[in-house]
Amino acid sequence: MKTTTRLFFCASAALLFGCLSASAETIYYSTKGNLLHFDDNADGLSQFVNENGDRLNYDSINWSEADLIVDGKKTALDNTTGILNDFTVRNFTVQNFDGSPHGHFWWQQDDAGKGHTINVLQDFNVYSSWRNDAAKGLSLKIGRNFNVHVDNASTSHRFDFRGGETFSVGGDFTVTKMADPDDEVNIMDFYKKDEAGDFVGGGFFVGGNFNVTDFGRIHAWGNSVLRVEKDFTATGGTYINMDRQGSLYIGGNFSASNMEYLTFNSTGRNNEKYSGDLEIMGDVTLTNLSDADKIGFRTNDSAKVIIHGAVNSTGGGSVRFENVGNVSGVTGAAVDLKKGLSVKDNGYLSFYLTSHAKVGGDVSIDGTFNASRMQSMNIAGNMTATGSSFDVRETGYFHVGKDMSFGPGVHAKISAYKGADGSAASVDNAGFVVDGRIKMENSTLGVWFYNERDGVRYANDLYVKAGGIDGTGSIYVTNESGLAAEDYSLTYILDCAGNSSFTGGVFQYKSGAESSSPTLADRENWDKMKLNIIKNGAGTQAIIANGYSMWRGTVTVNEGGMKLFTANNDLVKVDLVMGDKTFLEVAYETPGVHNPSAEDMGYIRAGKVEINGDVSILFDASAHPDGGYESDWIKADEVTGGGVATLIIDLDENYFMVDQPVENLELKIFEIENNNYDWAQAIIKIMYKGGDISSNFEKLAYYSEEKENGVYVVLNGIVIPEPAAMAAIFGAIALAFASYRRGR
Repeated sequence: MKTTTRLFFCASAALLFGCLSASAETIYYSTKGNLLHFDDNADGLSQFVNENGDRLNYDSINWSEADLIVDGKKTALDNTTGILNDFTVRNFTVQNFDGSPHGHFWWQQDDAGKGHTINVLQDFNVYSSWRNDAAKGLSLKIGRNFNVHVDNASTSHRFDFRGGETFSVGGDFTVTKMADPDDEVNIMDFYKKDEAGDFVGGGFFVGGNFNVTDFGRIHAWGNSVLRVEKDFTATGGTYINMDRQGSLYIGGNFSASNMEYLTFNSTGRNNEKYSGDLEIMGDVTLTNLSDADKIGFRTNDSAKVIIHGAVNSTGGGSVRFENVGNVSGVTGAAVDLKKGLSVKDNGYLSFYLTSHAKVGGDVSIDGTFNASRMQSMNIAGNMTATGSSFDVRETGYFHVGKDMSFGPGVHAKISAYKGADGSAASVDNAGFVVDGRIKMENSTLGVWFYNERDGVRYANDLYVKAGGIDGTGSIYVTNESGLAAEDYSLTYILDCAGNSSFTGGVFQYKSGAESSSPTLADRENWDKMKLNIIKNGAGTQAIIANGYSMWRGTVTVNEGGMKLFTANNDLVKVDLVMGDKTFLEVAYETPGVHNPSAEDMGYIRAGKVEINGDVSILFDASAHPDGGYESDWIKADEVTGGGVATLIIDLDENYFMVDQPVENLELKIFEIENNNYDWAQAIIKIMYKGGDISSNFEKLAYYSEEKENGVYVVLNGIVIPEPAAMAAIFGAIALAFASYRRGR
């Protein structure tokens, strides 16, 4: 006899999933056996009854209009149950199983159910535990929604469906409550192989949204395909494990919040290889994920991670794109993030051991950043790091399309050995490229050299190219601790279209740069390490190397200007090479402020100075604390070249005044051990308040045996005029004088 009644669980679940239709026939499954036959089997083990317990004839039931309820209170709790044949039902509900050793509904025993399909035309609802040994080829196809809600906190609960061929949900996959943090929903191990052993089908499919809240643990791993057509949202659970997948696809946004961790991994079941990618069509939002070591987006070496939206993590969690495409060397981007990437609240961002990565927007991290041992990484926008650690070591090529900014206390360690085309890095094919500027804020930028690691030999020359370096902090170069000392050369190629200014220390260390006070190399090894700067572009780059700097190398000015100061100690000695129509300013240790100590007056400690073409060199003249005046100067081992040097003396308006008489003012601008330059061809210009007042001074020759190793400008003339008063004065500029006595 047929019965139409309202489902008894409807009142409690109405707010969660909505009541089932009152016109549906409610059928209860009751058994004293262990196999669920969807027929009237002869031994009478399977029984279908109405809510009054009246047994129903299987063939008399319109299953496509029936709501089947498997109720733990109506089944034999000391037995398990299995699926023996295909069946179709309108709605399927599991309830009232208490989780005791036999208080579960088991999908099947042994091979029962293999190759069969359960079709649920509308909703599948789970309100208590349902366990399985393995689904063993069984398929579950749900036309509308899959819902889980377990209120009973007296025991742990599980919903298991694994080892089958297909688990598909046409609508939403929803978990709104699981009573215990250890409760589990396990939908995994859906894979099919052909005779050759290749994966050809099977998987976990959700046609709508995947929404889980207050859920305990979700295992959805080991599937040949995991596909969610709309949004994936998880909040308030313990963890989600989507490890060992084949292809993994989310058609909308992905968000996870207030849980321990989540794992994406397309490595394949038992490390068997799948060809599918991990692809998310919308944004990724991670909030308050606590276990930073287990939050990852990974694939096997032949697949890719593709995220079309922005990726944002807050609350101190991590985002890891690690070991993607590293073995096979995937062409193109193994990790392709179409928009920006942000990790906040002292989080962790890692691309470690990923072959190629690309980010279409900005990247920001206020915690730890690791892009080491990669083949290449390209960031289209700005790169901002404000945490404590920034590692790009043993990486081939690293490119930032806009500015790279380091916040206070950031210790950046970089080494990139390949150019954009994959060949060995060179001056014209740098390995670490910032199209904008490198911006520092009391931060440390270090370049590490590696001779050999894991049998891989790295080049001893590194090249960093940027549109300039701004800010404060320290720049250093070091070889890795414990490796043999060889010749190391770091070259910064600075293409400054506008002006850039760096103030801080420039250091070369033997080892130990992980710490705040690395070990100074012994003199032999230290001299083998070079930190070079090549200045291109029309702007001016300032390198104010104050403090206890230690610097060997060459500064080459090919275009524009260079403002340079090197600390007064024998640990600094750089060669200066001036190209045609370039400009050099000898800066103060503190820009714009005179240090009253004579030892700290601005000067450059140079090895060899080459003057090639028409160059300009600016020296600032100011008061000496012991009386009189002096200027910035260059202390050089050798000066050579055939170009015309215009030596500009700027009278500092803080110390010189309008109408002040100037008579026999002697200013040293060069101290030279060995001179090969003809100073008689040099041009002297005297500047004051931005105006040229050279014509106010007479030419004066000055020769002295005591000063044969110096180049001096001696000013002798009238009072200092206002520069504006000289605007109408034309004609030849009288030289002050620059002399150098050759020979002794």
